[in-house]
Amino acid sequence: MFKRKAKQKQAPKQRPEPGKQPVAKEGEGGAADEVGLREELRFERATAIVNRNVLWALSLGLVPVPLFDLVAQFAVQIKLLRELARLYEVKFSEDLALKLLSSLFSSASGVSLGMVATMSLGKVVPLLGSVSMSLVNGAMTHAVGRVFTMHFESGGTLLDFDPRKMRAHFEAEFERGKRQAARLREQAERAGQAERAGQAERGEPAGQT
Repeated sequence: MFKRKAKQKQAPKQRPEPGKQPVAKEGEGGAADEVGLREELRFERATAIVNRNVLWALSLGLVPVPLFDLVAQFAVQIKLLRELARLYEVKFSEDLALKLLSSLFSSASGVSLGMVATMSLGKVVPLLGSVSMSLVNGAMTHAVGRVFTMHFESGGTLLDFDPRKMRAHFEAEFERGKRQAARLREQAERAGQAERAGQAERGEPAGQT
C-alpha cells in the first residue's frame, strides 16, 4: 500500500505593519513608472499645444475687422481639438467638434457667442476693441484646450463629451485663461522686442530672421 504524504503546513502570510509598505524588488514598478512618464510627457505636449493655439487666437483677435475674429476663433479652436485628438489618439470629426464648441459656449453663463459677437463689433472703436477681443479669444481658446485635455486625460472621446457637465470647469478656465493669455501676449511681445533689438545690432532689416 502506498503511504500518503503528510501535507506540509504553509506558514501564514505576514502582513506589513501599519504605516509600513513592503519594499519593491528591483524591476518591480518599472513598467508603471514608464507609463507614468509617458502620460506626464503627453500632458506637457498637450499644454504646449494649447498655449501655441492661444497665441494664434491672440494674434487673430488683433485684426481690426469686426466679426472676422469670430470666424477665425472657431477655426483656431477646431485646429486645437484636432491636434489634441491626434495626441490622445481620439477619433476626430470636424462637424462634431464644431457642435460641441457651440454647445459649450451656449451653456456657459460667463461667456457666450452673443457676448463675443458684441465685443467683435466693438472693434469700430480703434485699438480698444481689438485688444479686448484679442484677450477674450485667447481666454476662450485656453478654456477649450484645458477642458478637452482633462476629458481626454480621463479616457474620454468627442462622442461622450457633455458640454453641460463641463460648464463650471469651462467658466473657471475662462477666468484663468484671461490671465494666461495676458502672460503669453507679454512674453511674445518681449521676445519680439529682443529679436528686433538683435536685428538692429546686426544691421539687419526688421522682420528678417
